[in-house]
Amino acid sequence: MIPGALVAVAGVTVAGGLAGAVLVPAALATAGADHRLAGRVALAVGVALVVWGGLVAAVAATAVTGGGGQDAFRFPIGLAVALGALLVGGASLRLAAPLRRLTLAADLQPTLIAVQSYRVVGGVFLAAYGLGQLPAVFAVPAGVGDLLIGATALWVAASLRAGRRRAAVRWNLLGMLDLVVVLGIGVLSAPGLLHLLPTVPSTAALLQAPLLVIPVFLAPLSLLLHAASLRA
Repeated sequence: MIPGALVAVAGVTVAGGLAGAVLVPAALATAGADHRLAGRVALAVGVALVVWGGLVAAVAATAVTGGGGQDAFRFPIGLAVALGALLVGGASLRLAAPLRRLTLAADLQPTLIAVQSYRVVGGVFLAAYGLGQLPAVFAVPAGVGDLLIGATALWVAASLRAGRRRAAVRWNLLGMLDLVVVLGIGVLSAPGLLHLLPTVPSTAALLQAPLLVIPVFLAPLSLLLHAASLRA
């Protein structure tokens, strides 16, 4: 059994790594913009990602140390963390003028798309299905969708750099649709009050470490990146 402390450290490491993956290219991409503005925004977003990662790590730690009977209790906590991050992130993109200015910068748009190549990690859902840990109704669309979006991210970013915006718009819309559909299936198949879609097995494995990091951290982050990209 992996110690909870190790999971917590791993969660914060993931947050820090993603912060660097998003923010360092962003700072470099805004060579013609206000570097002080880029630095302040990078610091604020980096801190927010680390705090968010810490919350996810705390939930993941309980997933390691707790028993299966805690799944119904852990589900609303994980859902609250994901929805809270979406609300805070969405409000920041709309209301925080420095963040809005930076994310609307033309040079940053390919970076917002290319960074989502991490979505290929969703292929782990197919492996979990093969091991009998997730139902096909969730794992197949989630795994295939994430693999396709992640595998094409760099190509779409290159197309956008070449001035072809239509592919970027379609890619963002498909990426958001994939996330909304599979997250809905995952919620309706998970233990708890919203367990309206009976499947065998359920999606309880999404409430356990390390899979929990995907729906509670990576999926909401992807939705925010899609939203920021579409705004431009």
